[in-house]
Amino acid sequence: MVKITFQDLTNSPQEKTNTPLTNISSQPQELSRAEVIAKIAKTGGIAGAAFQLGRTILFVIVIIAILIFLMVSKYIPWFLGVFFILFAILMLILEIKRLKRIASTKL
Repeated sequence: MVKITFQDLTNSPQEKTNTPLTNISSQPQELSRAEVIAKIAKTGGIAGAAFQLGRTILFVIVIIAILIFLMVSKYIPWFLGVFFILFAILMLILEIKRLKRIASTKL
């Protein structure tokens, strides 16, 4: 390989030497097959985790509504209802952390 120095780049066209510039590529870098597959897998993982997060949000809303109804109508004690509401919120927080972990994966 030929080393390119600052002097080679600043020479005028008359002073230019016939040294080939072998380490300057005019084409953009192509991704290898493994990188393409990794990007597709990451995108699929993020989409799946986002779908799961949506399902969890819906589930938490339904569970909280049912628990509030049961607590107001005195079918379950308030402390048991609060425990299950906190558990549902914990499930939601864990799903959000899972989605962030999958999305922050470096390729």
